[in-house]
Amino acid sequence: MAEGYDITLKKEVLIEVAADVYAQCYRYEQDHGLTDEKHPVSVMRRTIAQTQHGIVTLKTDEELERARGQFDFARACLKALEGT
Repeated sequence: MAEGYDITLKKEVLIEVAADVYAQCYRYEQDHGLTDEKHPVSVMRRTIAQTQHGIVTLKTDEELERARGQFDFARACLKALEGT
């Protein structure tokens, strides 16, 4: 059964959102000289990457919303760390 256009489009958008959040984490690490892979921001960056790679396997709107929730949470954490 072919995947619906709506789900495919949502996946593509979510992959781009993930890439943006990943870049924000990476930038934060670079700006603050973080090299410890156990630092929470480093762990979050790797988790974002894992979730991004798994997006193609998601099949429902609910699964996509859970992934989006992870990205939204990561953004909120970074924003709080940056004090903005």
